[in-house]
Amino acid sequence: MKSIQRFLGRFLIGLFVCFLVFFVANIAGLTVYLRVLYDTHEGDEDFSPTWAVRDTVEGLTKQDGEYQLAPSVVEELRAHSAWAMLLDDNGNVIWSMDLPEEIPLSYTPRDVAGFTRYYLQDYPVFCWEHPDGLVVTGYPKGSYMRYTLNFAEQDARTIFECVLLFLVGNVLVAILIYAFLCWWTVRPVRPILHGLSCLARGEPVQLAERGSLREVAAGINAASGELQRRDDALRKKDEARANWIAGISHDIRTPLSVILGYAGELQDDPALPPPEQEQAAVICRQGVRLRDLVSDLNLVSRLEYDMQPLERQWLRPAKLVRRAVTDFMNAMPENPCGIELEEVDESIRLQGDERLLLRALTNLLQNSVLHNPQGCAIRVSVRRDGTNTCLLSVRDDGVGADPQKLASVLNAPYAPKRAHGLGLFLVRRITETHGGQFTARTAPGEGFSGEMRLPCEPLREAAQSG
Repeated sequence: MKSIQRFLGRFLIGLFVCFLVFFVANIAGLTVYLRVLYDTHEGDEDFSPTWAVRDTVEGLTKQDGEYQLAPSVVEELRAHSAWAMLLDDNGNVIWSMDLPEEIPLSYTPRDVAGFTRYYLQDYPVFCWEHPDGLVVTGYPKGSYMRYTLNFAEQDARTIFECVLLFLVGNVLVAILIYAFLCWWTVRPVRPILHGLSCLARGEPVQLAERGSLREVAAGINAASGELQRRDDALRKKDEARANWIAGISHDIRTPLSVILGYAGELQDDPALPPPEQEQAAVICRQGVRLRDLVSDLNLVSRLEYDMQPLERQWLRPAKLVRRAVTDFMNAMPENPCGIELEEVDESIRLQGDERLLLRALTNLLQNSVLHNPQGCAIRVSVRRDGTNTCLLSVRDDGVGADPQKLASVLNAPYAPKRAHGLGLFLVRRITETHGGQFTARTAPGEGFSGEMRLPCEPLREAAQSG
């Protein structure tokens, strides 16, 4: 909990600092811009219309009954295309300089009140009191915007450009701040995420226990150590189980061979009466079944723990199926089921362990025969499913079975209440060991079908090699 609080505190502090920098940067930019406006243009640093009208008032004097304006003020006004006039108390122009033609020479009090609000005939004007009346200075149309503040027209237009520039700059700064915050926030989290990913893959993890999330890192390290310890214990347990099964299988085979040997001699002994010979035959059959079960259990154990090496070679599934059917018919000549090769594609080739694949096909055939003592029709096919998949199928039209029982047979080889052998589970494991997928379907009264979907040589390469 403390690690989370420290992490959130780190994020909030970073957010506050970035906001402060953002605010200071905007204030600094605005200050610089206003300073530039204050300085206006190069060469005009000391000119101000407000001060110019005051200078006009001070420089305008009456000599010999005529008004004279100081030459320096005249020069300054003309340098900025300005004009000036002096109104008496009755609103009449009693003096002017460079006055435009459209400017009236007489004004009412209402007119004076109007243009003292900054404009006269669209000319921006500035007014100041003179001992003899009111001095008015005017500037070209569009040169100044006369509101509460005084800005040159050109400077006022740049305000919008600067606002746009500020907006773009703020967006860029916001993006940089966001990127920095993401990096600053994710930096301590990235090792944690990597550690969790390694834990999910079962890999050992050892994170550096520092920073705001050091307690979380310590917890992940502890969890990794515990998982590794349990994996080692489970691996040792699995190895012990596999070794125990292999040892038991070996120990059972020796006395079982002796039993089968003596039972075979008794079955073939002509001196024994037929009932005793039949009993000896039953012993032989059950002994062979027990031997096969021990062999299946040993093979299941090796496949389950990846202890069974694969002797891969290029095979023709069509030849493999024919051999499996032939060997099965020879081994069980009296079985009541008929086996038919329904569809066989001779062009398919695949890489696999011939002995294991034969075992899987034999188990599928044996499953159909054992569960249909009254007889059934068994159909075997080999065909291509797509461009690089081979489908080995064994189907019968027998009595079928409960699909739930079939699921338990395929998925629980060591179930304590298992009522069936390991044949179908072996088929599934052999198929998966070859990189394929086994699918079994059944229902009461609808027979059984088992399909081994195995990777095979692509269609184009098969055509070239054929």
